[in-house]
Amino acid sequence: MTHAQWKAIMGTDLAEQVRRALVDDTLYTLSGKQTTIRAHLGAKKDDDPAKLLCNTDDSVPMYYISWYDAMEFCHRLTEIERAADRLPEGYEYTLPTEAQWEYACRAGQPRQRTRGRCAFWENSMRRSLTALPGTAATAASGTRAMD
Repeated sequence: MTHAQWKAIMGTDLAEQVRRALVDDTLYTLSGKQTTIRAHLGAKKDDDPAKLLCNTDDSVPMYYISWYDAMEFCHRLTEIERAADRLPEGYEYTLPTEAQWEYACRAGQPRQRTRGRCAFWENSMRRSLTALPGTAATAASGTRAMD
């Protein structure tokens, strides 16, 4: 969602989200250790939120929101769209589940086809490596293969 969409649905802006993050004492696992967002950013509770903001244009994606914030946004958007009769019965806005993410990563295929390996990456690398010393293509052309 964009900053403008967030403001319209949630009523807060990026500066308010940063202010909330600065006073939040919740411990999160960030960079492999339990810490607050504030400590992770090297900030203090009373820091000016504007110092931590990059782009605040309405068209930028919203940031400084938690998973819970995003789910609340989805819940409110669902209610607004239902009230306006723009959302079919039984549908709702939500974040994808882990299973839905995995399905999307498999390009809509119901089962994993690569057995944990990325066929696209491997095929791309195979094509790009054929001209490097030590590969089958260069060995066949008389170049000494590297062991």
